[in-house]
Amino acid sequence: MADARRLTQKDILALFQEVDNLLSGRQSIELVIAGGAAMTEWRDMRATTDVDVISDTLPRYLRDAAAEVAERHNLGYRWLNDNAVGYAPPGLEHVGDVFFVGRRLKVRIPDAKCMLAMKLFAARSKDMEDAKTLAIKAGITSEKKLTELFVQGYGERHLSPKRRKFIELAATGIA
Repeated sequence: MADARRLTQKDILALFQEVDNLLSGRQSIELVIAGGAAMTEWRDMRATTDVDVISDTLPRYLRDAAAEVAERHNLGYRWLNDNAVGYAPPGLEHVGDVFFVGRRLKVRIPDAKCMLAMKLFAARSKDMEDAKTLAIKAGITSEKKLTELFVQGYGERHLSPKRRKFIELAATGIA
């Protein structure tokens, strides 16, 4: 990445507006984003270096518009990326609240339960505070319920010892 600039929700919304402006005359598109960009909806102080899309497609015209915006703001060309497509939980609904609406671009974020399942799946130490915030938002305050959500989203076979430990730690202090 050319610049590891931390993007706040305000920054991300402004970038989406610029992308939307460049899509004039193009087909409308709806994206679902996750990761740190989506977390800005629930944690005021949250910032990220990129925007992870979990929708199925990033058409060429959208990638081109995002690249132009990246160049204007000295961002990495992958500031808008589809790296998270494979992490969306197949057993949970992905489309939740509207995050941004432009003339041609609409961006949604998953609901708190779906985002929580994704954080539990990632099981990275840097995701612990996000997981706790989402658990409280989703009204899931026990290890048992966190485990049930994970299994609903990804299935029992993905519940590794590392993820079990992460779930146990995430449940600490949210009950």
